[in-house]
Amino acid sequence: MFLHFCGAVCLLAVGALLKCSIHDYNHKRLPMPVGKHQGKFSPEHSFLQADADNVVITALKKAEDHNALILRFYGWAGKESDVKIQLPPGAESVSETNLMEVSAGSLPLQNGTVDVHTKPYEIKTLEVMFVKQGGEGQTTH
Repeated sequence: MFLHFCGAVCLLAVGALLKCSIHDYNHKRLPMPVGKHQGKFSPEHSFLQADADNVVITALKKAEDHNALILRFYGWAGKESDVKIQLPPGAESVSETNLMEVSAGSLPLQNGTVDVHTKPYEIKTLEVMFVKQGGEGQTTH
């Protein structure tokens, strides 16, 4: 599954065709035409990737209490899996949190990728810290 970022427009697309499921009926994917525009990204840019076809990314937002990115997803297909998530450039550290964004422990981050074990129908929340533009890590909580 890929979350494509194109200026102010985000499109969610599945990398391969899946058999029709309840999830497809509840969450219709609507294509949106987008005209040409100037920008620093190529016409198609993958901001975030999850390699498992049985998870849905449901939120990507700023953390409530500090300067971090919160990523939330869940397994919809009823199977256990190890999800490999490619994070945006500059990701410095990743922690798993609960739904209230309280840290439950750090996860290893290698080359901008984190592996997360997910149980059937489990909701996962990750907190991603980024390197400040000046080069120092963000440590403000």
